[in-house]
Amino acid sequence: MYKIVLPSREMMLPRLIEVSDDRYMVEHLYPFLLKQAGKTRVPVGVIVMLDTAIATFMEDLPLIVQNGAIKLIPKFVDALVEDRKAALEAKNFYNEVYKDIAV
Repeated sequence: MYKIVLPSREMMLPRLIEVSDDRYMVEHLYPFLLKQAGKTRVPVGVIVMLDTAIATFMEDLPLIVQNGAIKLIPKFVDALVEDRKAALEAKNFYNEVYKDIAV
């Protein structure tokens, strides 16, 4: 299993904004993710981190907005995980988790 070191805060924020510059995400979701900067995760842990952040910081928003953020998880993985094989493992887990869920 791969070990992923998340980017530094300075590197992470521009990458997140490149995926989505939505004001709500920038103001609410990204500050939580920036607290994870430099931490080590396994591929599954990256998906869990992103899913938990979305569930926590977007729970008061309409379901369609939450689902839109969930659909961005693979793009967030590509932005945050430099090792392509580790990113693929994370995205495969995402696909497995969400295959039967209409998002």
